[in-house]
Amino acid sequence: MTLEFLNDAANVVLVGPNGVGKSMIAQNIAHQALTRGHTVLFTSAGQLLGDLCALDSDSALRRRLRHYARPHLLVIDEVGYLSYSNRHADLMFELISRRYQNRSTLVTTNRNFAEWREVFPNAACVVSLVDRLLHNSEIVCMAGTQSWCSARSYRSTPTPLAYIAIQSTGARLGSLEICLVFSAAMSNAFCRGQRR
Repeated sequence: MTLEFLNDAANVVLVGPNGVGKSMIAQNIAHQALTRGHTVLFTSAGQLLGDLCALDSDSALRRRLRHYARPHLLVIDEVGYLSYSNRHADLMFELISRRYQNRSTLVTTNRNFAEWREVFPNAACVVSLVDRLLHNSEIVCMAGTQSWCSARSYRSTPTPLAYIAIQSTGARLGSLEICLVFSAAMSNAFCRGQRR
């Protein structure tokens, strides 16, 4: 897997419903970037925005924004699972603006971009935030008909719930086209086999 999007300072957005493996793929891309000598920071949207909002001095906020703006790849997981205030939206916009065309950002979200107004309600910067994030980006839409099994049915057995088809496309993501195909029969069979 190549990581050409990092050389172009392009962004990657993984969009799909809950349970289709967006976070797992983001972690794997982050791991590949690390093994190739890039600096990487992986955080959830809630953790990132909570960290930034907790700072009460301008100098501390500027230092923390530099911390998040510095890595070659910043992975922001789970945008869309919670709603945030205008201040959160402003801080996310500031961070994305600092990284814009300088460093790559990978975002996972369960919401399409038209629904980001619900994630950041009443925030004036949502359109600009989405615009900066999507300009010069790769958008990977992931679909699945069934979420992962309930937590009680998990075991450490690495049996896959999804079939991942990888095809050469020449995209900056490293020539990957990712299709996750879940079948209810496959999931149900896995869950039955893993129950105690």
